[in-house]
Amino acid sequence: MRRIKFITIALLLAISGSAFSDTLFLKNGTRIHGAVSKNAEGMYLFEVEGRKSIYRPSEVIQHEENTLTGSEYRTRAKERSMEREKELIIKYGLNSQQRTAVMKVIRKFTSNHGPNVEAAQVELEKQGRKWNILRYLDNVMPSLNGSMYGPTLEVYCKLSSTNGGFNGLRNAASHPDSVVRTKALELLGKNRHDDAVALVSRGLVDPSRDVRLTAVQSLGSLRAKEMTGVLVELLSRSGAGYRPMIHNVLARLWQGETSVPQRDNPSEWNEFTSMHKDVIGASVSLDELEPLVDDAVFEAG
Repeated sequence: MRRIKFITIALLLAISGSAFSDTLFLKNGTRIHGAVSKNAEGMYLFEVEGRKSIYRPSEVIQHEENTLTGSEYRTRAKERSMEREKELIIKYGLNSQQRTAVMKVIRKFTSNHGPNVEAAQVELEKQGRKWNILRYLDNVMPSLNGSMYGPTLEVYCKLSSTNGGFNGLRNAASHPDSVVRTKALELLGKNRHDDAVALVSRGLVDPSRDVRLTAVQSLGSLRAKEMTGVLVELLSRSGAGYRPMIHNVLARLWQGETSVPQRDNPSEWNEFTSMHKDVIGASVSLDELEPLVDDAVFEAG
């Protein structure tokens, strides 16, 4: 496309025709609004806020008469932007400047230096004490990568004093990234909630070994004696390298009982479980647990 600018007043006077407000649709895909004049040769004079250009008929697909000038178009665009901002404030509870400030801190979590991450967490928590950022974090966390999600989730739980951040933890527990699921189950073990045991137990059949081991530890932290049977089943299906950890969690659950097995022997723990069915209640098996993520394949190790 060749755009020829007017250089002299004489050239401007050579063009005839009345000015009107138009929209020009150009062949390069551009749509422009402003005052348009058309001379006897069919050339288009386009003017917006004092800037003038000429377009050949071959450059224009069509033009539509309307009342939009370039200035009015920008005004309407600004109005639409303001309306969009109002919608986002209602959705997130934060204005544009606040959202930008929160994301600036969250991006600091990509640092591999632990003290930097901890300092950023303190900064984010301070923002949370000043503004209500929970609704915004609820919306933004699912889009974060593992390095940003975990530290953000920890702050989210600290700020969620009413339920320990359970809603955010429940969403994180089914995240495709096993790093995020691991952090979620770890925090579920620390932040007690009525539904935490049922959610954490599903981590026992996760395809990620780290998630499974974290689920075991968290069930111990939650004092989930009702999960003794499934933990013993996991003990019997796990390799020798992981049995001591599972045994220690079971021993912690039943601390104070004189008959607690002293070894990570599945047979001894099965016998112990049979003796305490009245306390444990109805038990589920590993095969009955629903994985936290779709298409999970459990492989004990």
